[in-house]
Amino acid sequence: MVDQHCIAETLSKAAAVATLRVLLGLAGVISRTEFARRVCREFGFRDSRGQLQLASCQKALRGLDKAGRIQLPAPQPGGRHRGCRPRGLGRPVPQPLAVPPVAGAVQGLKLTLVTSRQQRRRWNELVASEHPQGAVIHVGAQLRYLIESEHGLLGAVGFAASALAVAARDEWIGWDADMRRKRLHRVLALSRLLIRPSVQCRLLASKVLGMALRRLQADFQERYRYRPALVETYVDSQRHAGTCLRAANWTCVGHTSGRGRFAPRGQKVPVKTIYAYPLQRDWRRVLGADVPPCKQPLGPATGLALDEFPDNELGGAPLGDVRLSKRLVKTARMQAAAPMASIPSAAQGNRAAIKGHYRFIDRPSRSQVTPENILAPHRERTLRRMREERVVLCAQDGTDLNFAEHPGCAGLGLIGKNAASQGTLGLHMHSTLVLSTQGIPLGVPQIQYDAPDGKAQRGKPLEERKTFRWIRSMRECAELAARLPNTRTVSVMDREGDVRAIFEEQRRLRGVDVLVRAKHNRVLGPEKPKLFDWVRQEPVQAEMRIEVQRQSKRRSTRRQKPRKARTAKVSLRWQTAELPGISRRQGPLPLQLVHVWEESAPEGVEPLEWYLLTTMPVESLQDAQRILEWYRLRWRIEDWHRILKSGCKAEYLGHRTGERIERAVTIKAVIAWRLAAMTLLGRETPELPAEVFYTEYQLRVMRHFAARRGLKGPSNLGLAVRTMAILGGYIHYKSAAPPGHQKIWEGWTRLTAMADAYELRDYFEPPRDPSNGEP
Repeated sequence: MVDQHCIAETLSKAAAVATLRVLLGLAGVISRTEFARRVCREFGFRDSRGQLQLASCQKALRGLDKAGRIQLPAPQPGGRHRGCRPRGLGRPVPQPLAVPPVAGAVQGLKLTLVTSRQQRRRWNELVASEHPQGAVIHVGAQLRYLIESEHGLLGAVGFAASALAVAARDEWIGWDADMRRKRLHRVLALSRLLIRPSVQCRLLASKVLGMALRRLQADFQERYRYRPALVETYVDSQRHAGTCLRAANWTCVGHTSGRGRFAPRGQKVPVKTIYAYPLQRDWRRVLGADVPPCKQPLGPATGLALDEFPDNELGGAPLGDVRLSKRLVKTARMQAAAPMASIPSAAQGNRAAIKGHYRFIDRPSRSQVTPENILAPHRERTLRRMREERVVLCAQDGTDLNFAEHPGCAGLGLIGKNAASQGTLGLHMHSTLVLSTQGIPLGVPQIQYDAPDGKAQRGKPLEERKTFRWIRSMRECAELAARLPNTRTVSVMDREGDVRAIFEEQRRLRGVDVLVRAKHNRVLGPEKPKLFDWVRQEPVQAEMRIEVQRQSKRRSTRRQKPRKARTAKVSLRWQTAELPGISRRQGPLPLQLVHVWEESAPEGVEPLEWYLLTTMPVESLQDAQRILEWYRLRWRIEDWHRILKSGCKAEYLGHRTGERIERAVTIKAVIAWRLAAMTLLGRETPELPAEVFYTEYQLRVMRHFAARRGLKGPSNLGLAVRTMAILGGYIHYKSAAPPGHQKIWEGWTRLTAMADAYELRDYFEPPRDPSNGEP
């Protein structure tokens, strides 16, 4: 069955109503159920198993009867009461014994499909007594499972018919109303997921979800003769964070409107977060939907002026209350004007603004003010900017936020050790920065925060390892790519992303390419050289020169020593490498390898040597050069991290919990992205009008400053950015390099202060009009 019968729509037509009246006249004394059977046979209302669709038919007939279009037989007394509860065992289900603390150690873990009456009663009793929502009688196609083990019954899982209409879900799928009615049966709802309160076992919920989703299609096919394409579920974010869903690869697609289907008119119900999980690769085709197009594409500099940037990038965030969304815009505008200042300083002593900011940041932990929701409008704007490009680079990397100066802050992790070998408190932030192939930052669609426990990674499940951060970012890139059919998406990573699981994930997703600098000299097979040794033995295929940026002592690390700027002559080799499969089931993994080697570096300078692994084809010198240039743009995310930490003072936040710090850093991350875009757009596209970033008062300040210094006025973006950098201390001369990020944020800080002074002067002394004869 591809399309389901739209029974209500079919029976509401005039010809069908006439047929129903004839059938009622011929029926005589008959029950409503028997009449519905005759209607199903007359109109051919049968499901995929060939059974009559009685429940849907009866519902449609009751609607026609209520509207007065037909008159059904009187209901018979003693029928099943609408509000009855599912029948349980009548006694508690025994508690499991000696359950291990980690899911991987649970003995004999399995899912048992509920088929018998006794199993149904056990499932009902368990859910009714231990699930917060209790048990209900579901209608339509459904499957139920018991979570069993050698320790006892651990919980229950239930799938049922999906919601009839949810705006955010339907927009994400790409449905119109007609196709939704026809294909809704292909979407299931995860109605119940219960891990018993007495079971304290980490990662059990995500493991059980994975087990259920792997067998769901086969079980559904066997029972209902067709396969579902998508599973949905709804999470009350006031009570649950949805951690197990994200760990099991579910996608957050939006939020409900807060109007329950059966709630009284005008009564609000909690807004819930919608998660979805595709069961088939071509699930949109199966559902008869097109990939939902993002809105009209945006240029990289559209809407970034100070007076409109906060509304454009953060306005309308789904925070559960429109007042919170407005407060987010206000606090972002306040901080964007003075990114280096503290909140009291940025607010210029405005007590209401200061209090409003801290009330926003200090929302309860179960509120909808989450980094993901704060970032949601900016993510959509990033998507629109990506649509303008033929190729986008999703550079992902992590950085540590050091809050060692705030030992009283709760919820921090161990990010390293200080000189006294004591643990340094902080948060780890893993982000994705989208870039054009010219290196222009297009946005920050995802930020992950983590409080590391400082323990060894070996032996931990994949979902708890550092590696999983990179996999989550890969999945985010694939989700964006699914909405950009005409844009190629490439995920670019440094050496830390060189993990076999990354490439296996790419093979599964297929919607995004990978470019990684290799770290591991892998074995290629028995009696074969290792990866690095093998490619070094190959002949040099080309040579080229690349510019190596200066690395100052302040920005150097243990791995990256200070270096002078120079032009390096490098040799290029490219080959197809086939990594052996971990198991027979996986098979070998073909990748392209580009070897970049500076064979004759200056004395005392560490030569460049990069091994770049990619899933993109490399068949010519042009392909190899393109791979090299795209990898070098990865450094843009390092610059963005520096702007965030030094230019926006992200590590100077003094909030009392890590959760509050995450909210505050997310706002600063969008502001830091704008500063990075300002620097690079002024460098790469100087011909743009200066108004794309600057207000009229800021341009007036720069015109007067340029006139006094004998400089060219800010007639375009390139000249405006240069003038602002000079305000920040940039020394300009004919052969000078373009201004860097630090001079930009320092110049921006001074420029906004001077523009405020101009605006204040005009408030008390309106500018004179020379046309009226005023001097």
